[in-house]
Amino acid sequence: MESLTKNLNIWNEVKQTDPSHTKAFSQNGGGTSINGTYMEMRATEMFGPKGIGWGVNVLEERYDRGQPFMQSVKDASGQPMQAIIPDGSGGYLCSLDHVVRIKLWYLHEDKRGEIEAYGCTPFLYKTKNGFMNDGEAPKKSLTDAMKKALSGLGFSADIFLGLYDISSYVEETRATFGAQNEMKAIEDKQKVFDDFVTKISSNAATIATSVTKTEAQSVSKKVLLEINTNLRVFGNDVEKAGKLNALGARVVQVTERRIAELAEMKAAKQQRAEATYGANS
Repeated sequence: MESLTKNLNIWNEVKQTDPSHTKAFSQNGGGTSINGTYMEMRATEMFGPKGIGWGVNVLEERYDRGQPFMQSVKDASGQPMQAIIPDGSGGYLCSLDHVVRIKLWYLHEDKRGEIEAYGCTPFLYKTKNGFMNDGEAPKKSLTDAMKKALSGLGFSADIFLGLYDISSYVEETRATFGAQNEMKAIEDKQKVFDDFVTKISSNAATIATSVTKTEAQSVSKKVLLEINTNLRVFGNDVEKAGKLNALGARVVQVTERRIAELAEMKAAKQQRAEATYGANS
């Protein structure tokens, strides 16, 4: 039982899908499409940066011919009929699908894993508005193959297992990820605030050691402007707003003290110069 659980370590870690990164589609019976960039992000979370902890190698790329295109013509008697469209070189026009075969590799627990998968996208096809070709087909096929390879490891398994066809599961998953995303947003916002406070403390030290009045005033002006900007961002948070106002007061105090020190140093230097000049007169 322990070995079975271990075998599912990756699967259980990545099987759930955030509904905010999915989209319903109606083609070919309908289903749920997963955002490719979202799956890349999940793979990066699991294995590390793309190209270092995981990646994709293209093994094969081709265009497969499908059914021939037909057009309405009239026979010798003038009756309408369907005929194959010639391509002008002795053959006939037909639909084309772009196909790519990839090898997705990844590093896990000091081992390298590899999975092969195919991706396919219509390239040349006929619609009610005429013939269409998709210049994005190679990119779409590569994304399709990558998603299929990752699904083999359990990424977004809930969709491929049909759980997204159950509305109660989707709503429960939406609530779960909503709470997680909200918590992450709060943590990210706190980190931004903490980093800013650290930066201001460093700037205050710079002001305290400035060598000229102009430098002290310039740094102070820039810091106070940044504090005011962050007050507009964090103003609704009483605790953070209080800390920012206290930081602003500290910056002003440090600036005034340093300017006063520089003025005293300048006056003392001038007095020494005058004393030296008087002694030599």
